[in-house]
Amino acid sequence: PRPSPTPATTTPATSPSVSPSAVRPSVPAGTIPLGTWSLESVRAPGRYLTVDGDVAGLDEVTGASSAQARRRATFTVSRGLADPDCVTLRSADGRYLRHASLRLRLSPNEGTPLFREDATFCPERGATAASVTMRAHNYPHLVVHERDVGFWIDFPDGTQTFARASSFRVRNPWA
Repeated sequence: PRPSPTPATTTPATSPSVSPSAVRPSVPAGTIPLGTWSLESVRAPGRYLTVDGDVAGLDEVTGASSAQARRRATFTVSRGLADPDCVTLRSADGRYLRHASLRLRLSPNEGTPLFREDATFCPERGATAASVTMRAHNYPHLVVHERDVGFWIDFPDGTQTFARASSFRVRNPWA
């Protein structure tokens, strides 16, 4: 069975001068709570899942980053559009993170069954304590993985290097 999304916990507000990693939310391993969060790479601490235009990438975000950069690294997490035991991530502009042609990108809600499947990810324990990996709902053998200056859904290769490049720490939101 898949871990269910957990309700958001109350966390202290984070000002732009304070790193989200400095104030840690109470998040069970392998989950992404419902609410607003930033996802820090396990492989590259200080770098976050972000969006630039319509594609997902990995960028450094700090308290000195622009408000726009902090917004690009912040997602609203809700119950999965295709499965309420999984999650869907939405950017500040209302578009959804989904996979299309195996690449993670932002897209408006098309209202189709395929869109709902592509925009649903099932969290599970990541490579390190208190981290999470996201499986594609409609391709459960593929996980969100950072490579080639972007995020894709890929087959895990069983290595620790791959596992770390596919794992995130849930952090308080940058925006």
